[in-house]
Amino acid sequence: MPRPARSAALVLSNVAALALVASASLAGCSAPLPPPLAETAAAAVVADDLDPSSLAIAAERSAAMLAGVDRWYPVGGRRITSAELRRSALHVAEIARSAHDSGRLAGSLARDCVAWRSGAAAHVTGYYEPVLPARRVRDGPFVHPVYRMPDAATLAAVRRRLGHAPSREDIDRDGVLAGLGLEIAWLDDPVALFFLHVQGSGALVLEDGRTEHVGFAGTNGLVYRSIGRVMVERRFVERANATAATIRAWLDRHPARRDEILFANPRYVFFEPLAGDGPVGSSGAALVAGRSIAVDPHDVPPGMLAWLRTSSSNVTAGAPLVSRFVFSQDSGAAIRGAGRVDLFEGSGDAAGAAAGARDQNGDLLVLLCAPQAGR
Repeated sequence: MPRPARSAALVLSNVAALALVASASLAGCSAPLPPPLAETAAAAVVADDLDPSSLAIAAERSAAMLAGVDRWYPVGGRRITSAELRRSALHVAEIARSAHDSGRLAGSLARDCVAWRSGAAAHVTGYYEPVLPARRVRDGPFVHPVYRMPDAATLAAVRRRLGHAPSREDIDRDGVLAGLGLEIAWLDDPVALFFLHVQGSGALVLEDGRTEHVGFAGTNGLVYRSIGRVMVERRFVERANATAATIRAWLDRHPARRDEILFANPRYVFFEPLAGDGPVGSSGAALVAGRSIAVDPHDVPPGMLAWLRTSSSNVTAGAPLVSRFVFSQDSGAAIRGAGRVDLFEGSGDAAGAAAGARDQNGDLLVLLCAPQAGR
């Protein structure tokens, strides 16, 4: 995806040792807000490397998702309500819509936002929306089904027949769901189907040229197992080079071992057709390339603004560094714990290459914004 020139923006205290995390207990009253970012010690420069308009879109989608939600989340030792998160997102959208460059954007956010460290150094990976040729009916090489979520009675019947929850092997090799009318479309590549499951959403280009987006609807309930880790354990690939591209290339060269590797992950993902022009995160907000992140919702509330920076340590070739404001809009089975971040890279092959290569260390701050916040 295009990357506008990085510009220096707002000043923070040292990110590595950020002292903005409140220590008060949630019992009783909430801890006070830390001071606005602009009033913290000048030790590190935070930049935003994307156009402000993309942040405005992400902010507006977070605000729309939060409308009508009534709950609170523990952040930095205090209770942040969904109403506060929505007001914050609306304020960010207003700032971003009026900012002509990233410097002005960040300067305004420095004045009006307070921040907490996410609780741990960030480990940043990437994900994307695959764009795949598909057919509405089984045809020629298009023999690999994209399944919608079976209803509870159907799953229970299959489970009784098998004596266990249907695994990937049961579904893709033995066809235990075939003929039940669950097929949304058909793909011509079982590896592409597997990575569609890993990403959780995709764009299917049908025979008439139309594109249909599909998104996560549920799973078979089995535990996710990384095939990259399996391949490293079996010494098929090196740990330092276990990227999606490397895994795909190995599977292409060893078709006789393909199913053995794919079936090592028993978790199976079901999909549903999506309205609109792109993937939707678990929060219900449509994702924005470069501005949406998947995080553990126990650590970062859905719809909250954050600032993400990746570092030059642990950098895989092909994944450029980032330094930008993002919104928490998604989650995932492998995204667990404070500091764990999955960056949505966009759609298509270029985004897929960036996502497959991204495995970086970094920093994550979460922010709450309002006019003259904390005053």
